[in-house]
Amino acid sequence: MRRYLFALVPVLLTALLLLSGCGGDVKKDARIQEFTVEDIPNDEGAGIQLKWTPLDKSQRVIQYNIYRGFSPDSLFYLSKIEVDPDVGVVGGSLNYTDQGFGLLIEFETAPGKLKTEKQQVADGVTLFKTIPRDPKFLAEVLPHFMVLGDIPVQKYYNQAKRVEQESPEGNQVFAGYRLSAFNAVFARLLDEKPYYYCVVPVTETGKFLPATEVKHAQATNNRPDATAIFYSSYLEDKNEFRFEWTPPQGGNDIVAWQPWLMPRNLLPLFEQNQKANATAPDSIFHAVWQVGSIPIAQIPTPYRGQVLYAKAVSEQFVAPIPPVTSLANYIPVLSYMDVKGYWNAALGRELVIAQSSDLPKLPHYEVLDKTNDKGDNLIISFGRPFAFVSQAAWKNKANTKLRLNYDVSENGHQSISKLRFRFFENDGTLLKEVIETHPDKTIFAHFPKGRDPHKDFRVEISALLVGEKKFSDIAVSQIVSWEESSSRFVGADLSNHDQVLNNIYYDIFSRDRLSDFSPGMRIGALSRSYDHTISYPSSENPLFTMVDPKTNLVLVDPSFLVAIDEETGAGFEPSLFKKDTVAEVEELEAQINELKKAPKNESPKAELERMQQLDELVAQQTFVLEHPAYLAGKDAKNDRVWRKIMRRELDMNSRSYAYKLLVTDGQGLWSDEEDLPDHDPSKKPEFMHPENEWFDTTKWATLIASIIMGIMVVVALYRARRFDLYIRPIAGLEELDNAVGRATEMGRPVMFVPGWGTLGDPCTISAMMILNQIAKKTAEYDIRIISPHVDYFVLPLAQEMVLTAYNEAGRTDAYNAEDIYFVSDSQFAFSAAVNGITVREKVATIFYMGYFNAEALLMTETGNQAGAIQIAASDAITQIPFFITTCDYTLIGEEFYAASAYLSRNIELVSMLKAQDYFKLLIVVSVIFGTIISTLGINFLLNFLPVE
Repeated sequence: MRRYLFALVPVLLTALLLLSGCGGDVKKDARIQEFTVEDIPNDEGAGIQLKWTPLDKSQRVIQYNIYRGFSPDSLFYLSKIEVDPDVGVVGGSLNYTDQGFGLLIEFETAPGKLKTEKQQVADGVTLFKTIPRDPKFLAEVLPHFMVLGDIPVQKYYNQAKRVEQESPEGNQVFAGYRLSAFNAVFARLLDEKPYYYCVVPVTETGKFLPATEVKHAQATNNRPDATAIFYSSYLEDKNEFRFEWTPPQGGNDIVAWQPWLMPRNLLPLFEQNQKANATAPDSIFHAVWQVGSIPIAQIPTPYRGQVLYAKAVSEQFVAPIPPVTSLANYIPVLSYMDVKGYWNAALGRELVIAQSSDLPKLPHYEVLDKTNDKGDNLIISFGRPFAFVSQAAWKNKANTKLRLNYDVSENGHQSISKLRFRFFENDGTLLKEVIETHPDKTIFAHFPKGRDPHKDFRVEISALLVGEKKFSDIAVSQIVSWEESSSRFVGADLSNHDQVLNNIYYDIFSRDRLSDFSPGMRIGALSRSYDHTISYPSSENPLFTMVDPKTNLVLVDPSFLVAIDEETGAGFEPSLFKKDTVAEVEELEAQINELKKAPKNESPKAELERMQQLDELVAQQTFVLEHPAYLAGKDAKNDRVWRKIMRRELDMNSRSYAYKLLVTDGQGLWSDEEDLPDHDPSKKPEFMHPENEWFDTTKWATLIASIIMGIMVVVALYRARRFDLYIRPIAGLEELDNAVGRATEMGRPVMFVPGWGTLGDPCTISAMMILNQIAKKTAEYDIRIISPHVDYFVLPLAQEMVLTAYNEAGRTDAYNAEDIYFVSDSQFAFSAAVNGITVREKVATIFYMGYFNAEALLMTETGNQAGAIQIAASDAITQIPFFITTCDYTLIGEEFYAASAYLSRNIELVSMLKAQDYFKLLIVVSVIFGTIISTLGINFLLNFLPVE
C-alpha cells in the first residue's frame, strides 16, 4: 500500500504543475491592446508621444518598459514607468513623451557591448538592452539622431586629440575624444524621420509580459497652437501700442508676430475660422476675419523667453489706427507664423487705453558683486530695504494691544538696524509710534481705548540702516485692513515713492558678452533684490559629428566662440588647436585678397554683394588680429597654453553680465529704460564680472573667537603642567572601578556597546577613548570584555583601542579579538543581539557609550532585569530620559566628552577641557552684556556676530 502511495505523489505533483502552468498561460496572454504612437501636435517637431491602456492590477505589473528603435526589427530599452502593483494605474491610461535631448548612454548602467533582453516577448522584433557604450555601435546610431555628449570641462580642453578627415571640400579637422571621457550621451529625434516603439509590462517577479505591437511615428513640425496669452495697451498721448504676451506651447520656432484690431462683430467669424484651423492641414490658415480687421504692426521674434514684449509707434503702423473713441469696438488678436510658414492666431485680452503717466515707474537699481561668495553671484538691488506688514491681531480683550507681524525685504547689500512704525487713522491722525530696535519681525503697539477695533489704519515704516545716524525721510506706506473671515488684520496695498507695489513686477533682462538681452528673471516688486547665480561651467556639451573608424574616437567641432565685436557683430571663434586657428586667419586673408579683385563686367548687384562680403571679412579679420587673447595666444608654446588663454577670455566674456529692467503690471502696461528722460540709445551696456573673495568678512567674530580659544588652550596647558587642575567629580566615571571590580568578583564579563555613531561623529571618537580606559581596567583585573558593533568601519578601531590597552597593561596574551565583533547594521537586529549577549553571557557590567535611538530602552531594560550594573553616556537628547530611568549612572551631554580627559588625566586633554570651561564663561558674560546693550537699543554686537 505504501508503495502505491509513493507512486501517486509524483502524479499529483505533475497535475498541480500543469494546473499552475495553465494559470501562468492565462497571465502570459495578457497584452496591452490600446497602444498609440503619434507626433506631438502643435509643436516644432520636437517629439513623439506614446499612450496606452495599462493592464489590470491582477497582472501584478510593477513597471512598463519602453523600447525605441530606428528600424522596425530592433528596439532598444529607452525608459520605464513604475506603477504600484497593488493599486494599479489611476486614470485609465499612461503616457510617455519622447521629446528633447533624452539620455542615450549612461555609462554607469550601459553595457559594454550590444546585449539582447533575456526575455524576448515581441513578435518578429529583437529587444535589446540600452545602447551600449561601444563607439562602433554609436557610429551606426549617429545618422538617426542629433547626439551630444556631456564631458567635464577639464577633459574637454585637455584630452582633445587632433583628427583629420578627408572630404570633397578638403581635409576637415576635428577634436577627438574617447567615449569613456563623457559623463553621458544624449540624443534628440530628427525631424521627419520614423521611429519605432513598443511597451513591455514587467511583473513584480521580473517576468516580461507580451509586448505591444510595434508602431511608428515621425516628429513633424506642426502649426503652433492657439494658446498664446496676449495683452495690449494703447498710450493715447504717444499714439503708441505696447504688447505683452506668452508664446503658445511648443512655439519655440515662431519667427513672426502680427497684432491686429478686430471688430467685435467679427468674433463669431474668428471662432469659426479657428475651429476650421483645428482640423485643416497645417499649410492652410483660415483667417477670413483679417479682411475686416486692422493690422497694427509686424514684429519679428525679439528674443526667446517665457514672456515677450514689444511696442509699435506710429511710424511702424501697417494701417491707420481708428480714433481712440472707437477703440473700444475692437478686440486685440495676435497672429503668428513659425519657421515652416504655418500660421495660427489667439484672441487677446481687452485693450487697455492709458496715458504715459499711467505706466509703472522704474525704480533706481544697481548691479553689485555679491560679497563673501566664491565668485558666482551678482546682485541686482532695487533701492533701500524696507519692511511691510503681513498680518496683525489684538492680544487683549480691550482691543488696545496689537501684535503686528512684518517681513523685511532686503536689498542684498545693506542691513536694517532699526525700524520706525508710525500708525495713522485714515484722516491722518497719528495713533502710535513704535521704534523696533532689533528687527525680529514682530512688534506690539498700544492703540487708544474706545477705538473701533475693526477699523482699517495706515502704517508708515521707515528704516535706519547699519552705519546711518538717523532714520530716512523715505518711508513706505501701507493700508492694514480688517479681514472678517480670519478675524485679524492683513497688510494690503504697499506704496513706495507713490507707487503701489503689490501688483507690479520687475522683469530683468540679462545678457553676457556672447549673446543678446533676454528676459527670464521676473520677481514681484515687493522684492528689493535679485540674486543672479552665474555658475562656473563644470561640463561642455558638444554635438557629435561622427566616430573615427580608425581610432574609435568621437569627433566634434574643435572651434568654440570666445568673443563677439559689439559694433560689427564679428566673432572670434578659435580652434582647440593653435595651428588650425592660425591657418584659418591666413585663409581669411586669402579670401579678402580674392574679393578685392573686381571681376570683369561685374553687375552693380554683384558688386554690392561682393563689397558687403568684403566688409564683413575685413571686420572679422581686424577683430581677430587685434583681439588681446589672440595676441597673447600667438606666443603660446603648445596647445595646452593656447587653450588656457582662450578659456580665460571665454570665462570673462561668458560670465560677465549686463542688465536692463522692465516694469509691468502683467497685463500689457509696462515701461522700460527707454522711457526714462535721460535715456541714451547710444550708450553701451555695462558688464560686470563676479569676483571671488579670499575671506568671509561676516566671520570676523568667528576668527576672533578662535584666536581667543587658542590663547585659552595655551594658558590652560601652561597651568596644567605646573598645577593639578581641578575637575568636578563625575559619579558615573568614579564608579568605573567598582563596576569592573564587581564583574571581577562575580567572574562575569564586561560589555561595552558603542551605539550608532560613525567614524566621523565626535560621540564615536569619545566612546573609543573611553573604551581604551575601560579595557585597561579589564586587562588589569583579567576580566573578559565583549563589544558588539553596528558599524564595520568602527570595528577595526575598537579592536585596536582594546589591543593597545592590553599591551600597555602587559596582558597581550589575554586579548581576544573575537570578543569584539560586528553584529548587524539593522537597528532592532542589533538590539536583539545585545540583549541575547546580556542574557547568555550573564554580563555583570554594561557600558552604553555613543549615539542611540529607540533601541536604547530595549537594551537597558534587559540589562536591568539581568541585574547588571549599567553606565550610559550619550549626546542623543531623546534617549537621555530612558538612560536615566533604567541605568545606574548616566553621563549627560558634555560629561560624555570630558570622560576621556577625566579618566586618563592626560595633560593635553585636561588643558583642552579647562580651556573650554574658560570659553563657556566668556560666552555667558558676552550673552549677558549683549542682552543689556540690545535692551538699550545698541545693536553693534548683534550686527557684528555672524548670522547662522
